[in-house]
Amino acid sequence: MIPAILAVVLLAASAPFGPRHVWRPPDGAVEELHRCSGRIRLDCVKKVLARHGGTPEAFEFYRKTGWFLSELKETGGPVRVATLLDPWRANENEQPALVNGAPPVVYPEDADFDVEKDAAYRALREKFPNLLLWKPGAELEGSGSTPKGQSFLFRYRLLDGCHACPVRGFARVEFLFGRDGTFLRAKLLGVVPAT
Repeated sequence: MIPAILAVVLLAASAPFGPRHVWRPPDGAVEELHRCSGRIRLDCVKKVLARHGGTPEAFEFYRKTGWFLSELKETGGPVRVATLLDPWRANENEQPALVNGAPPVVYPEDADFDVEKDAAYRALREKFPNLLLWKPGAELEGSGSTPKGQSFLFRYRLLDGCHACPVRGFARVEFLFGRDGTFLRAKLLGVVPAT
């Protein structure tokens, strides 16, 4: 796996991601990918992509990020919403990402925000002491333009102690980008209980 800082440098030198970077592996390809492991993983992945319709650009995206770009959506601005896939993960194999800005890939799973400071979160934790903020698998609620650029609103599940436990609420987080696609911030907007 490429260190995150190096991946950002490599991605920054590339053109924006588009349809040629997208590859949604069919079931047979996923089974083959599960057999790719160890030191030969990159060569194996490249061969699986070639056998199942993946482009060289799709392989380059994987090589640089460790993810397959399985879906790309227009948003009316430079930053686009992507779905990333890692068939080797135990849970949450698909993740959202925000691409074509600066940095080239922003992972909501890695967002830095403090839910502990939110009064609604603390109240929910009083009721459910094992409350857990689950960052993988954040869901896009909406996106739009702002006077400063683009805004993307994600919600994160608040679980009752484990990945498979009941959802007790959601943390709502806004990702804001400048007009040129520069990532400005991720900000917790609040916590709401599940209905």
